[in-house]
Amino acid sequence: MPISESYKERLSAWVQFELQSTKLSERDFAEKVGVTYNAVQKWRKKQIKQGLLSDSIAAIARYRGESPKQTRAWFDTEL
Repeated sequence: MPISESYKERLSAWVQFELQSTKLSERDFAEKVGVTYNAVQKWRKKQIKQGLLSDSIAAIARYRGESPKQTRAWFDTEL
């Protein structure tokens, strides 16, 4: 099922914000979050066609210090 543009925008904006605020490279950020470098690139460029998989949601939730349910709800919220 296709995802909304606001979902892609929220994910991309979050990645860009984290990259700027942490001053990490995409590779280092991917390692810190626990996802692949390729995933971070796709997220930043809004090149995703479906919602994030449970493993990615869980990794982002750990990074953000929240539950996967909270993370999923944050991405699903319309901008």
